[in-house]
Amino acid sequence: MLKVLIIAEKETSLPFRGIGVEAIIPSSQAEEARILKNSFRGDYGVLFVAESIAGRYLNLIGKLSEKNSLPIITIIPDYPRTTVSRVAQDILKRMIKKAVGMELPE
Repeated sequence: MLKVLIIAEKETSLPFRGIGVEAIIPSSQAEEARILKNSFRGDYGVLFVAESIAGRYLNLIGKLSEKNSLPIITIIPDYPRTTVSRVAQDILKRMIKKAVGMELPE
């Protein structure tokens, strides 16, 4: 059976851990990249990634997602949310551009 993983800071991951989701709290940016790469080699079906982390690795996430159908990556807002991030919005725009072949007007 496929597992669910969250990569986030402690505060963001707490609600997920409460329902049994495996959580990894990276201690450095180098560890974040390593964890992301390893999550595609494991038996994970869904991967939740905090926006603060995903924003630093959009290219890596894109490359890994193109090569592998699993895990499905979902970017979640950090807690507490102090700034408005457009990471998920940017990823969606890239996916639409790739599917349609052009950027859609706003």
